[in-house]
Amino acid sequence: MIFSIDCDGTATRYPELFVALGRALREAGHTVFVLTGIPFSVFESQRKVKYPHFQDHSWYDSVLTSDDYNRDERELAKSVVSGDLDNHILVGIFKRRICKELGICLHFDDDVDNVRADNEVPVFGVARQGRR
Repeated sequence: MIFSIDCDGTATRYPELFVALGRALREAGHTVFVLTGIPFSVFESQRKVKYPHFQDHSWYDSVLTSDDYNRDERELAKSVVSGDLDNHILVGIFKRRICKELGICLHFDDDVDNVRADNEVPVFGVARQGRR
């Protein structure tokens, strides 16, 4: 089976939980992706510095980022830049496509509404808490 975990607000908010879950899933022979709407360069430069659990690659197989946008999503990104489209909507479209194309059986995310809309992939919502 293939699983995916959102980065910001999910794996970054509950690192111990998702590291343990990712390791257990991989040890059982499953594939685990980190699925995020940020560019890979941002993930590499900021996330690994701020969140050391991402330096340990043992709990996930690969990182899927907005660098993987398809042509239509890149066109929609122009609408985000112009202020005509909310970035969360674009990221939701991207994540839904990736989940469907890769056959992801369960996705973990703190922003379930955008990912879940018209999607065949179950999304496990991680509760948002007040800012710290």
